[in-house]
Amino acid sequence: SEERSPIFLLWLDCIWQIMRQFPSVFEFNERLLLALLDNLYSCRFGNFLSNCFLDREKHLNTKSVSIWRWVEQNYAGFVNPHYEEYNEGPVIPSVNPKNIRVWEGYFARFDLSQLPFLPGSNSPEVFYD
Repeated sequence: SEERSPIFLLWLDCIWQIMRQFPSVFEFNERLLLALLDNLYSCRFGNFLSNCFLDREKHLNTKSVSIWRWVEQNYAGFVNPHYEEYNEGPVIPSVNPKNIRVWEGYFARFDLSQLPFLPGSNSPEVFYD
């Protein structure tokens, strides 16, 4: 089907917001979240195909691989160096609007204003070699 829903993106954005407020609670880093979103519509992994678990299992077993196998193979790149075991009960993030930020690592990573400009110019013309 051609239908798309941003639910997974919104969920990962929520995870990122919690990671920002509690940087040592998660064993993984932002790179894992970005890798999941980059592969959401890539059709490279069967985890994101179909609309139900049974259909996905058919794809995973015969026609595609699991993204989690790839994550395991690249585990070192997804480890949070600040991780500390947390045993103090549930993590309760602040939902005060002042504490919610735009996830620039995702939403601004392809911002053309970050590309190099022509030397000595203030114009937004992009410099290409």
